[in-house]
Amino acid sequence: MQESDNILSIVIVSASVAAVAVGATLLLLFVLGLVGLNTYQALEEDAAQRAEAAALEAKAQAKASSSQAKVQQKETVKKEEKPEPVNVNASIEECLQYPDLGGGCEIASMVSVLRALGYDADLVAFAEDYVLKVKGEPDMVQAYAGDPYLDGAAFPPAMAHAGNNFLREQQADWRFVEHKDLSLEKLLEIVRMGRPVLVWTTMFGDFPMHTGESIGDYAWYENEHCVVLYGEAENGNLLIMDPLEGCVERDYVSFNEVYDACGLHAVTITQDDIKEIDKADADKVEAFEAQTSADEAESSEGTE
Repeated sequence: MQESDNILSIVIVSASVAAVAVGATLLLLFVLGLVGLNTYQALEEDAAQRAEAAALEAKAQAKASSSQAKVQQKETVKKEEKPEPVNVNASIEECLQYPDLGGGCEIASMVSVLRALGYDADLVAFAEDYVLKVKGEPDMVQAYAGDPYLDGAAFPPAMAHAGNNFLREQQADWRFVEHKDLSLEKLLEIVRMGRPVLVWTTMFGDFPMHTGESIGDYAWYENEHCVVLYGEAENGNLLIMDPLEGCVERDYVSFNEVYDACGLHAVTITQDDIKEIDKADADKVEAFEAQTSADEAESSEGTE
């Protein structure tokens, strides 16, 4: 009986131990489950934060790339609208007025610059097709006066207009612009940018032989001449394309004195404000033609 009680006690104790072990195991599993759940939730939250950060970074990069692309596109358009400066002076070659145009120094100078710009300009064709001419009383300001084959002349406005007629036909992005009262040093600043300048001076560097006659803002002198200023020599002389002599050097001081005495008149080339220049040209032609028609009508009435 006592042995049975002992056995029963052992069974009860074993069962209790087993129950405690099972309870401890279940508790441990529960604790581990909570820890695992919290860890999983933390990992899940961290992954979500990482994904959100990655999405924001990708969005920022896309926005930056788009902005950069727009800037590059604007820069490309800007470059297309305003081409890189070209050293036109490097392509200047002599263009002589004789034997074809004895009275066409302005035309020969203009054609020299057009050729340097890369256009196939012919001396005689330019005189025939692009230079506005007048008959009767000489004008020289709005149009070429006289006969370029023998004895004619034109001041800067007439030649700038003629050059622009040619450039518009070529759909060029260059235009000629008249300048008044620019010093020789200012002209040289333009030349140093690679752009030649048509300068009104005299034949063979003599001082102007003024007649006392004025045409608009221009004083007429008998030895009127036009050349191209396109550079400076190492010795300080000026590089000139003279339609009478070709490419020559001129003393700075002497050339400056004659240029000043002739009235400081010049024509330059530009790639700026082309639409405004074309409109101004059209307005001048319209005004000139209207005045010409009025003068012809008045002359006709006077002869009747």
